[in-house]
Amino acid sequence: MNKQGFTLMEILAVLLIIALIASFAMPAIRAVRAEVQYQQAKSAAVKMADAMRSYYQNTRGFLPVNGQIKGKLEGTEGENTLSPIAAAQTTCTDKWQAQSGQDNTVDMSQLFACSYLTAKDFAGLPYLFVAHDDPFNKNEGNAAEVLLTVTGTAAAGRHAGDVFTVHRDGSVKEVE
Repeated sequence: MNKQGFTLMEILAVLLIIALIASFAMPAIRAVRAEVQYQQAKSAAVKMADAMRSYYQNTRGFLPVNGQIKGKLEGTEGENTLSPIAAAQTTCTDKWQAQSGQDNTVDMSQLFACSYLTAKDFAGLPYLFVAHDDPFNKNEGNAAEVLLTVTGTAAAGRHAGDVFTVHRDGSVKEVE
């Protein structure tokens, strides 16, 4: 007897095997994805530190330190927290040129508005990037060495809650 096509049992057996293989592969895929996001967050933090240094040099001493950058674009929780899209929509101002040196800090959004950073570097990363208040002040000891602190949110997978810092020399260090 000449048979054409597959029987229902053969199709179900193949689907069962595919589902079994997929169930074993999913945890590994999630772990790899979390590790990739962690490495992307480190890269984005180093870019932000470089942008802060460039802004500091180009503006003759003005520090972009006010605010936090949230990688996940789910909305902001506080007025000092900026999503990359909200930050990118601000306009580049010449506040640093108009001031007489009273307050030498500007909002972190200036890094995006003045094209030192782009929102695509931070979009979708489940991390919170926080700049220190006075990273270039050498009078505070070791704390002044840290430019940024980056923390993984609950969505960061196995790196949830992990904290690393970016220092003035460009090094990235894990915080335990």
